[in-house]
Amino acid sequence: MKVTVNTDDPPFFHTTMVREYEELNRAFGWDETAFLDLARDLIRLSGRTEGVDAEIVITGLRPGEKLHEELTSPEETAVATAVEKISVLMHEGLEVPEAM
Repeated sequence: MKVTVNTDDPPFFHTTMVREYEELNRAFGWDETAFLDLARDLIRLSGRTEGVDAEIVITGLRPGEKLHEELTSPEETAVATAVEKISVLMHEGLEVPEAM
């Protein structure tokens, strides 16, 4: 059984993998030991034996996987709008429309 922690849509949910693990730690007190205990419990409950017919593999980042999503480029700046939690990305050299 595979157990993963992921961010379905980091920009939309304003999160990163680090924040996801921090949230699990904050909400449930989970640390690396807790994740290993969970994995061992799942192996045992599936009728398998760790080290015999099941292994725990901590993979770290996979190729192409990032801890932080880059939401802007160096040429872009977030500009506030009339709506408090909404901003617009403007590319360097472009003017902000008056309606903003």
